This record gives sequence, C-alpha cells and structure tokens, in this order.
Amino acid sequence: YGGIIRTSSMQEALDFVNRYAPEHLLVNTENPLDLLGSIRNAGEILLGPDIPFSLANYAAGANAVLPTGGKARTWSPVSVRDFMKYSSVVYATRRAYEAVSEHVVALADYEGFVTHANAFRLRDEDPGR
Repeated sequence: YGGIIRTSSMQEALDFVNRYAPEHLLVNTENPLDLLGSIRNAGEILLGPDIPFSLANYAAGANAVLPTGGKARTWSPVSVRDFMKYSSVVYATRRAYEAVSEHVVALADYEGFVTHANAFRLRDEDPGR
C-alpha cells in the first residue's frame, strides 16, 4: 500500500494494520497512546503527527532495520539482542515436578518424543537418576 488507508472505523483500521503488518506505522490520532495496546503487527510504530519515520531513524534512536513485506507478523526489528548469547534457566521443586509430570509425558507421547517422556518415566522408576 505505502500510503494513507481510509477505513470506516478504528477497529477496521486496527484489523487492517495487524493483517498487513507494515514496516512503518504512523498513528495520527488525538490520543495515539490509547491505541498502542491494540497494535500487534508493525515493525515501527510512530505515535502522533510530529514523528515522521526519518525522525525515529535518525534522531530518536529507533532501529532502522525493520521487517518488511508483512514480516512484522512474525519478526521484530533487528536489535543487539539478536546477536547476544543467552541461556534459558529453569528451576522446579519436587512438588512442581509431580504437578506437571503426567501432562508432560502425555504431550511428549503425543508428539512422538519418546526420550522426552522417558526422562520422566525413568526418573519416576529410579528417583536418584
């Protein structure tokens, strides 16, 4: 599209935005912050009439490497986080283990991940493993 889209209601406009997933989205309403929570798919969201995308890119520090072609439905702007290494950390008490055990085994079996299910089954047979 790359231009002004006219809709008959704000909800229709929000639905369009979330389907189209624009690279740049200018929200030029009286209270643009009120709509921010309803926008799920846009590479860059510019709030108010006084923020052209070039201000965001060159002066405000917003990332200029944005998802294009509707990719904002599944991708975010590139950031330093994309180049950082991190680890997931998980801790569970015995009580938590017991609360989820049968559900995890059922999901693992359903997905055909036998070793995932066996990690519980074997541990239940020999808790010291």
